[in-house]
Amino acid sequence: DFDDLVQRFSGDPGSKSTGGVYDFFPRGRMVKPFEDFCFDKPVGAIGWVETTYGVHLIEVLDRRSEVEEARVAYITRKVGASATTARDAYAQASEFAINATDKESLMAAAAEAGYATGEANSIAPAARSIAGVRDAAEIVGWTFRSEQGEVSNPILTPDFYIVAHLDQITEAGEPTLEAVEEEMRTGAMNQAKGELYAEKMVGANLDEVAAAVGETVKTGRNLSVKFPTVRGSGAGAEPKVAGAALSIPIGNMSNAIVGEEGVWVIAPQKVTEASSKDSYLEEQSTIATRARANFPFTVLNAMQKKADIDDNRRSAN
Repeated sequence: DFDDLVQRFSGDPGSKSTGGVYDFFPRGRMVKPFEDFCFDKPVGAIGWVETTYGVHLIEVLDRRSEVEEARVAYITRKVGASATTARDAYAQASEFAINATDKESLMAAAAEAGYATGEANSIAPAARSIAGVRDAAEIVGWTFRSEQGEVSNPILTPDFYIVAHLDQITEAGEPTLEAVEEEMRTGAMNQAKGELYAEKMVGANLDEVAAAVGETVKTGRNLSVKFPTVRGSGAGAEPKVAGAALSIPIGNMSNAIVGEEGVWVIAPQKVTEASSKDSYLEEQSTIATRARANFPFTVLNAMQKKADIDDNRRSAN
């Protein structure tokens, strides 16, 4: 039989120990005459082929459904603007900047040309990026060299040219009322809305409170002072809620709490005490590592403050 022939005559160490049987293999793995017989002949066919390795007696035992395969080669090439394209883009940006002498003309020209516009607020001298712009060192430097109301020449970024208008300069120190008026108004309105909503949140238990405002009772887990986020609520950090949850006795219900992003009434169900440890060397090591990492910046800031030095490195040409 076939196995007997293999043991007597085969010189193929890869299949002799298995009685001449090869596991399933794809096209492209075997030499071509051997492969052609295996893939072109029907299951059960027996025959022989000759290759550079010798003469092969083959029986096709089985075949899986063929899957078409293709060899794919990837050619990676950095595509950048040619010198002509870069020159034309700068000329177009320069013409645009010449016609934009103030904020109104800049915005009007941008709208007419279909250019995107945006705002970047509270730019710091050491900022590395601003809204919508990565690697913004050049535009940050221009900002701190310029006067309020100025319009820049075209500034090249890694992605596009920018023509900027310096709308406002905030001096160091206490902010003016105009600078914080909108933020204060928004905060006051949210506080007033929260207090009005809190007046409606009354009841003997959480179900009654929720029903009074058309809501349902939800369960929040793993709330802590360190991570004061009520999971599953969609809200952000709520430190007042976390503080109340850890101070109210189990089973009791809080009054309405006007938080950062909502009004809450809570009833703690379980408090997990912090586990005690025999050693806090790991925590000590973490604190020490952070302190060492921050030490150079802390010393530098202290020296600058003591020496009354202004860091104008970003303003240098």
